[in-house]
Amino acid sequence: MRYYIFLILMIILFSCKTFQKEDGGTSEKDQQIENMYKKKDDIAPNQKKAYIDYFVSESDSPLALDKLIKLYDDPNYQNEKDYILENLIDHIDNEQVYSLIKKEIVSNPNLYNAKIKQKLFDSSSKNSAELLLNLIYLNQEKLDPEIIYFFRKTKYEDAIPILIYTIESNQFVEECFSAIADIPTEEAQKYLINSASDYEYPYRNIALSYLYKIDQKETAYAIYKSILMNPSRESTTTLLITIRSLQEIVPYLNDDQKKELIKILNPLLTNKTLEEPINTLLSLLRTITQQETTQKNTEQETKDNQTFEPKPTLEQKKEEKKPIPEISKIEVPKKQMQESKNKMTKQDTQPKKHLSKAFYSQQYAQKVTTNLKKLFPEDYKQTQLNIHNAFITYSNSNSERSNFVKNAYKQCYKTEKDEDIQALLKQGLFIHQSLYCVLVYTKNQYPRKDLQIYALTQFFAIKRSHATKIVENIELFR
Repeated sequence: MRYYIFLILMIILFSCKTFQKEDGGTSEKDQQIENMYKKKDDIAPNQKKAYIDYFVSESDSPLALDKLIKLYDDPNYQNEKDYILENLIDHIDNEQVYSLIKKEIVSNPNLYNAKIKQKLFDSSSKNSAELLLNLIYLNQEKLDPEIIYFFRKTKYEDAIPILIYTIESNQFVEECFSAIADIPTEEAQKYLINSASDYEYPYRNIALSYLYKIDQKETAYAIYKSILMNPSRESTTTLLITIRSLQEIVPYLNDDQKKELIKILNPLLTNKTLEEPINTLLSLLRTITQQETTQKNTEQETKDNQTFEPKPTLEQKKEEKKPIPEISKIEVPKKQMQESKNKMTKQDTQPKKHLSKAFYSQQYAQKVTTNLKKLFPEDYKQTQLNIHNAFITYSNSNSERSNFVKNAYKQCYKTEKDEDIQALLKQGLFIHQSLYCVLVYTKNQYPRKDLQIYALTQFFAIKRSHATKIVENIELFR
């Protein structure tokens, strides 16, 4: 009898799908959901999950979601509550679903598990962030770098107090400052400003390294300027952080501020340690000033001549940026491979000395693929693609992350030339030991394992669990 009922159920399910594809009418679809729900009391225990799966498959419909919630409260489906809850979390943006999940998990912590936690992370929802924060306050979850990063990614404003508390408790300081800097609230910006302004504050340098992100660029510039005007009072580390952070502020400065900054920087060139970053900043100041002048002159000429910008030619359109292909589908023509090799091994500046280990290697890319597959066979392809694409993206970027990766390359491949680094990064994982270089450099820069893991999740946009395995198996990528 049970088999017969289940067979009828499957026929109805198949009919529902077929009917929807052919007609697609909302009212008919809802009627099918209603008809299916009426059979809830006739379903055999061992077929209940298959029955629930029907509503899960239709959960884009508000009515199907409503039926799932009712099944959750149905006395005949108590043994399937966990299964229903795990599937409802995929719709945590729905306020009715969120209210149920929040009420159930907060009142019954045993429902909360690693699978549900991962689903909360996957949702990238403010509701997920709120639930995680509530669980932390209820001591049912602990704040860690992964949750901090999630608060940062979702820009969850209500997390600011616990992030500040965590810093003041000397825990996950770098991660919390990073999150605070990316959450655009008055409280967050005030905390950064006060921390960066307090000479006695133990984490002042970390605050200074993120201060440039605040909306109040004038305030950030004033703080950085006061440090450079009193160099004898500051450590070399503080001066370096200030100079590098100012590179991010330059585009927001007016002409008078740029001239003022150049005058402040010139006397500091006597400090050999500061010479290189100062020259970089001065070069940036002059380049931007020159670009703005050229742009103004061009705009004026255009206005005077009453000309218009011509439409791009067919040749120019062909040069538009193409989407990055999957690494598994990349096939570099022999001619292009040879040109890349030649470019990286030019003899004009003793390249063999500077780029002794930097060469195109399809074998290395395959090695990375093989080892990623060993570590996490289910989704290694996405991780591989994220890493490959990150290198390519960083080749044309001046962000904080790209500069970190570029410094890793400079140290590994013994070159300071930006064009060489850019050429290497554009080849992604097809450069010998490319991933290994970044892993070793990250390990040297961050002595703590949790910080190494956190750094890799940011550099390559990969899961924390994957970053953990990579950190624990660095030698696989040598």
